[in-house]
Amino acid sequence: MSNEASYQRLSSDGDGTSSFHPAESANWLSLLSFWWMNGTFRVGAERPLTHADILPLHEEDRTRDLTENLRKEWNKHVHELNKDKACKEQPRLWKCILKTVTTREISVLTCFLILESVCRVLQPLFLGLLLHLLRLTEKDYSLAYGCCFLLALSGLSTACIHYTGFRLELLGMRLSSAIKGLIYLKIPLISKQTLRKVTSGNVIDLISNDVQRIEMAPRWIFTSTLTMLEIAAVISLLFYLISWEAIMGVFYLVAVIPCVMIISSLCAQLRQETAAVSDHRLSMMIELISGIRAIKANAWENNYGDRIQEVRRKETWILLKKGALLSIVESLPFTAGTVATFLSVLALSLDGHLISSAKAFMLLAFINTLRITITRLSYAITSVFELRISFRRIRNFLLLKNIPSLSLETSEAPPGNQDHFQESKNNFPALYGRGSLGTEIKNEEKRSKNQDFNDYIPLNTDANPASRTEFTQASPGKLSIESLWCKANELEGPNLLEDVSFEVPEKSITVVTGEVGSGKSTLLAAIAREIVAFSGNITYSGTVAYVSQTAWVFSGTLRENVLFGKPFDDKKYSSVIQACALSDDIHRFPKGDLVFVGEHGVVLSGGQRARVNLARAVYADADMYLLDDPLSAVDSKVGEHIFSQCICNLLKDKTRILVTYAERHLRMADHVVVLNNGSVSGQGTFSDLKESGLMFDTIIAGSAAIEKNTSTAEKESNLRDKEFRGQFEEHLSVTQEDTTTGEISSSLYWNYFRAGMHPLFMIILFLIFLITQALLVSPDIWLSVLTTIPLLSEQQSFSTLGIYAALVTGAFAMVIIRAIIFFSVSLRSSKNLHNHLVTCLLKAPVLFFDTNPAGRILNRCSKDIDCMDELLPKTFLSAIQYLLFVSTAMLLPLFTNVWLSIVSVPAVVIFLSLAWFYLKSSRELKRLEAICQSPVFSHFSETMIGLDTIRSRNREEDFIEDFYRHQDLHNRAFSMVLASTRWLGFRADVLCATLITAVAFASVLASQNPALAGLALAYAIDTAKISQIAVRRYAGVENLMTSVERVLAYTRLNTEPGYTTKTLPPKNWPHDGHVSFKNVSMRYYPDGPVVLKKLSFEIQARSKLGIVGRTGDGKSSIVSAILRMPETEGEIFIDDVCIEDIQLQESRKCISVLGQSPVLFSGSLRKNLDPLGEYSDDELWTAIKEVKLTSLVENLDGQLDHKLFEGGENLSTGQRQLICLARTLLKRSKIVILDEPTAYVDPNTEKIIWSTVHEKLNNSTVIIIAHRLNTVRNCDSILLLEEGQIAVQGTFDALVGSHKE
Repeated sequence: MSNEASYQRLSSDGDGTSSFHPAESANWLSLLSFWWMNGTFRVGAERPLTHADILPLHEEDRTRDLTENLRKEWNKHVHELNKDKACKEQPRLWKCILKTVTTREISVLTCFLILESVCRVLQPLFLGLLLHLLRLTEKDYSLAYGCCFLLALSGLSTACIHYTGFRLELLGMRLSSAIKGLIYLKIPLISKQTLRKVTSGNVIDLISNDVQRIEMAPRWIFTSTLTMLEIAAVISLLFYLISWEAIMGVFYLVAVIPCVMIISSLCAQLRQETAAVSDHRLSMMIELISGIRAIKANAWENNYGDRIQEVRRKETWILLKKGALLSIVESLPFTAGTVATFLSVLALSLDGHLISSAKAFMLLAFINTLRITITRLSYAITSVFELRISFRRIRNFLLLKNIPSLSLETSEAPPGNQDHFQESKNNFPALYGRGSLGTEIKNEEKRSKNQDFNDYIPLNTDANPASRTEFTQASPGKLSIESLWCKANELEGPNLLEDVSFEVPEKSITVVTGEVGSGKSTLLAAIAREIVAFSGNITYSGTVAYVSQTAWVFSGTLRENVLFGKPFDDKKYSSVIQACALSDDIHRFPKGDLVFVGEHGVVLSGGQRARVNLARAVYADADMYLLDDPLSAVDSKVGEHIFSQCICNLLKDKTRILVTYAERHLRMADHVVVLNNGSVSGQGTFSDLKESGLMFDTIIAGSAAIEKNTSTAEKESNLRDKEFRGQFEEHLSVTQEDTTTGEISSSLYWNYFRAGMHPLFMIILFLIFLITQALLVSPDIWLSVLTTIPLLSEQQSFSTLGIYAALVTGAFAMVIIRAIIFFSVSLRSSKNLHNHLVTCLLKAPVLFFDTNPAGRILNRCSKDIDCMDELLPKTFLSAIQYLLFVSTAMLLPLFTNVWLSIVSVPAVVIFLSLAWFYLKSSRELKRLEAICQSPVFSHFSETMIGLDTIRSRNREEDFIEDFYRHQDLHNRAFSMVLASTRWLGFRADVLCATLITAVAFASVLASQNPALAGLALAYAIDTAKISQIAVRRYAGVENLMTSVERVLAYTRLNTEPGYTTKTLPPKNWPHDGHVSFKNVSMRYYPDGPVVLKKLSFEIQARSKLGIVGRTGDGKSSIVSAILRMPETEGEIFIDDVCIEDIQLQESRKCISVLGQSPVLFSGSLRKNLDPLGEYSDDELWTAIKEVKLTSLVENLDGQLDHKLFEGGENLSTGQRQLICLARTLLKRSKIVILDEPTAYVDPNTEKIIWSTVHEKLNNSTVIIIAHRLNTVRNCDSILLLEEGQIAVQGTFDALVGSHKE
């Protein structure tokens, strides 16, 4: 892709960094100790890390290769199932994932895991032998020192296991990248009908929450594989060294496993419920971002916020139930060992065994070893159950039906270009490679069995004639449609098209026309393969360019949007720009065609976006053009220019199918197809159809009216009115994502917990943790006391064992109680922070949404919120518990031997220094990782929005490559986060091994009491095993708190100032609708250009004002000023009340806006008509009747309760516009703004809209912005703006008379 391409590619290593990774030249010791990370930490200690400091990616971690490997395995698996007709098994994604893991990787991991297991099992054995030697009167010091050395060595060996953990985490990263890639590859294969059923929120949830669970799974599942061997080894040693009664505690630990399985199964069910609710919440957030202007203009912030919060309440209620269950699982690491030890001691004591210190603490050490093993297993079981849900959700997405296959009809056209619909033979859809998406594998049996199923589709095929860089005289093919039927949901639902048949000659213009909802857009989308046909044939040759009715413009420069990855050809580019009437617009931009157009092309008007969308298709040089009403968004003069210069001239050697209502265009067409309710009611030339009476009278009349005024429009070129937001053109750009640097402050923790509880309760919770920790240690201390009792009868006494039992029971109960309380508080904090975030987003200025990509905002609402909901509570709880345990374990040896402080105090100082050194870099790495993830979300979002354009231009491969680069950048940052955690864990384990060595040798040198030595050594060994877990949990909390930090940053967004104003308007205001501007000036952002310059004028009550002017002259800015988006200088009065003096929402409530692009939300039709629930059914039906939609609504399932898809996608554009009009009529506002509401509707619907406006809005002040002069002809007054100032104000005739030039 050239430098002029749409999405600029990142360099392979980003920001000019070297492609050399330090780990590639590291020796084995450096790899085990993560010494190669030292350079990064040194830089991080001197200054905050930046993107330039992120290390390059290993070749085996590149997303492209990982995705391709998984894709091949998935397709092979699907192919095998499809061949076996008797097999009823669903494809198993996890099987395909396992096949992508190499044998070498598994072998290396297994060797390290076996080494770790052996060392962990041998440590209690060496401890028991050492304690036995300490009891002897004549000590064998050489053997005792040997035991000390072996204890230290086994402790040090566990430090090397961090390399295994790192490799497992990298494996999880690779699997998650591959699955994201698989999901992304699937998106271009899905039809429009299917995409309507799969919400954007569902896809975002899959790549954030579900994939995250897969990312975390390997480290738990792999480390638990040797569980049974460890249990068997411990049982054998306990039976041989102590007695069979000692095994009772092991049986208890084993019995815990089925309990964990039951709890995990329940958690998995709750996870499935949560996922559905989360999908809904994210879909609502996507609609909030895309429809924020409509929400603000209608003052729906509170209502929409309440709807999101209601969904959030359902989500957190399910999470709370899940948290209560997880509290038991999270308590097991701290209670299972205590209970198991008690059961073994009780069995031994009751069976007449005297409990010696060697037996007791060897038993305790063995039980603690198994406790860690069972803990890993419990996490693995929980992970497996949640994985099942995530795999099922991802599999269901991958198994969505692909766009049906297309087979060659003749050999004249390039392969895959002359096509007809054919039903696929496969039961399960495969994922094709990059290239000819939609082309199915043919004649499988004739191919070599050695050839990969997935490679039948070439990945880099470029046989597409559209790749030519110049316009050529290549013969375009003709189009033939035979008996085409389309349904709303592919194979079911109402018919969208019924038995459509017609032919399009080569190099001709065919016009498709018809009323709103007649199936025009559906027909073009079916030809473009965007909608799946139920039956029938579509045959054509050559390449197709599809220009959809809704223009798609991505965040980039105007030139990048036009080129869309094609090489820049100055002559060709200039001719396209001129033909699409963009020359004048480009000259008005300070940077010309290099102007940044903003998120969704916010800088451009609706007409400009439509022309850029058209220019992109024209520049691509296809053979056939499907133009879905691209002229409706522009005024008649520009429309005539585009029709004559572009459609009739530049594209004269192309086959053109145009949707339009203009009679002049119908007359000039070679062929006209009239649709009515999805069927062809007539076809032929315009004159023939008119004579036969098959042309709709309303269309002819409406078109004639348009044509009648064309000459007037040509004379008045300076009245051309295109909705434009030129206020952004000079300085607008996508802002850099906010990055906090430095340490995670204590205020962040305070704000997090303060969001969920009162400060007094924080103190109580802190005391609960301390009391619980004291109770947890007390059973082991009592066991130490018990071993000093010399008589068996005293050891067996009720008081001795009763105290032991009471301490164990208390510890068990308090651990579970504190876990439940902590989960509840954490979820409450998460819920409140989320709700605050939503409130702040709803009150944020629209400029925030214009300069921040949707994916960046969605990242906070999906990945960061999920971290706060699911990961942070259990990680935080675990970190606190482990840190308290480690602190206790380090203090206990000091009480037994004060001389150990000589070693332990320096060790603590060194560890704190290392932790400080580590945290300075790890925080920045985690922040960078979160920032690098936002482009991935943005790319998914942009792809789904512009999918029809991407597909029609065959740009899937380029967009897939862009996804790979975005994901690779995230992988680079994420792999460094993983390595940094292991860097600290290794060093913490070395320090713990030092502590074990000191305690062991001190016990021998001081001839210490075996009971105290056993207690000290048992806790020292536990410290070695748990310290690295504690460190990683703490590091995990620090990393996850960056999600809290990012969410809190959005809770501090600047709000529009009018929200804080408390003054309310007078009762029954406004009563007339008189509007007065006094010296109003406005700029859209600080230091931006002034777009309104001291305007002063009045709009009389109940009058109609038309606003006209050149592009960027400030027409829409007047509307923005009235809506206070943003606040202005000067004064605007409505019925003698200055709107800036009253509360913002109150001032907006009196205004209704009907825009050029209708805005509907997912949910019932009733909710879209009446979001606030203020009107009765009779009133709703009256409004529906007034806009002539009664028959449509009566035929919908559920009628008023009919469920609309996101954006109302299951209705046509015209139908959506009429629903918005009905909503406006219901509101009966005193001031109504009509912002070109008839841009995308047929003349019949236009007539309905304007007649309804004149009949029903007589008591309202109406402000009209229109492209067609006849629209404002009947206005009481017309305002002509020039460069933000009033040029003329008067009647239509007066204005035309004064501007004849």
